[in-house]
Amino acid sequence: MAAYLKYEPFVEQVSNKIIDVFGATDVFKAVIHTDNAALTTTSVSSLTQLAGSNGYTTGGTAVTYTCTRTGGTVTFAPSADITWTASGGSLGGGAAQYFSIYDDTPTSPADPLMCKFDYGTTFTVAPGETMTLDFDTTLFTLA
Repeated sequence: MAAYLKYEPFVEQVSNKIIDVFGATDVFKAVIHTDNAALTTTSVSSLTQLAGSNGYTTGGTAVTYTCTRTGGTVTFAPSADITWTASGGSLGGGAAQYFSIYDDTPTSPADPLMCKFDYGTTFTVAPGETMTLDFDTTLFTLA
């Protein structure tokens, strides 16, 4: 999987307590989309997601995570990779290439983006096959 690319407004939204990475209340989700959104993009509604079918749900899949603090450093670590299984048809349709993580909890601004990953090429997942968003042990640190 490609390197983590941070959406620039994420830092401001964490600082303004819109996104709560260290709390236990915010729900983060991963979406698959077709457009290479600029790093200045603010909301998941600006992305062109896959249609909800064939093993993908529009709005994304929940990211399970832990967030810890050691000294002055906060670490956000996904607990598990996310895997989508194509069923009833192909997934991706040869147009999907990007994955983004967003916070599904805030309402103003709604659904702010955290980061994205570029698969490197468009993909299609045949029925019965899987596509995995493979996280490293740490998604990001704030220090």
